[in-house]
Amino acid sequence: MAKAYNPIGWENGTKEADAYVTIGGVDYDVTPEQWDGNTPVDATNLDHMEKGIENSFDVKIIAYTDTEPSECATGDVYYNTTNKLLYTATGTDTWSSNGSEPLEGILYILFDSETETGTSYSWDGSDLISVGGGGGADEVVISDEEPTTDDWKIWIDSGQVNNLGSEVVDTLTGNETNLAPSVRAVKEDLNTYSTTEQRIGTYLGKPLYRKIVTGVINASSTSGTFQDTYITIDNSIEDFVDITTKGVINTLSRPVFIPYTFQDVSLRIYINTFTHGAVMYSNSSTYSVNVTITALYTKTTD
Repeated sequence: MAKAYNPIGWENGTKEADAYVTIGGVDYDVTPEQWDGNTPVDATNLDHMEKGIENSFDVKIIAYTDTEPSECATGDVYYNTTNKLLYTATGTDTWSSNGSEPLEGILYILFDSETETGTSYSWDGSDLISVGGGGGADEVVISDEEPTTDDWKIWIDSGQVNNLGSEVVDTLTGNETNLAPSVRAVKEDLNTYSTTEQRIGTYLGKPLYRKIVTGVINASSTSGTFQDTYITIDNSIEDFVDITTKGVINTLSRPVFIPYTFQDVSLRIYINTFTHGAVMYSNSSTYSVNVTITALYTKTTD
């Protein structure tokens, strides 16, 4: 739709007094600075600039046709497609006989009240051409050949389109750049606990991994002497973020979380981390423990 712009109107002021400065109670005239230029800031030039702004706003036309409309109101405008001129109504159902060429840089809007859509036109120097809007036309055409009809606005060569991520798959495996994982695959993968290393997020800007490893702490050969059992998690661990360990003691049917100590201190199990994994300590010559370690860590290779 056309936009309204209300010019302010400019006028030069009237000088009331010369410039002066008062020093010691005495007024002294001041010689104004001298300027040189081709475009002084005065009412004439400001009005010229404002008229340019006013003319740059949209103009509403009521018809785009080779025959003048039979009905019009004063001020209505239509474009004649035969002689390429704009005509303005000078009264009710009366058109001016003098047409004018459209101006560049202005959008001429033809509004269809039935479909409630508008078509925008712009002057290309020889004709008023459609630049968008309206109905019944394909705004954007994607094909391997340029359309031969005129009912389109933008043509995109399908051979030049890089169609990444168009196929959705139910997996996060592989390193393809043209596949997009489904939401289900992402959720399931992030919540998968596996003996296969899983990347589950980031930690302090670095990829975060999770992995489950299992092992056995054998009984110590001598009661009260700690037996060390090393379990390797990954050879490129940089930092352990979290580590959880549980074990099943050979004489118990339920799992226990480590560190663990019997009430009579006949069995004490501890865990500590080292460069590539974990070390388990046990002081019993009677019990062996099957352990499961869940480790979260970052890697030196990232």
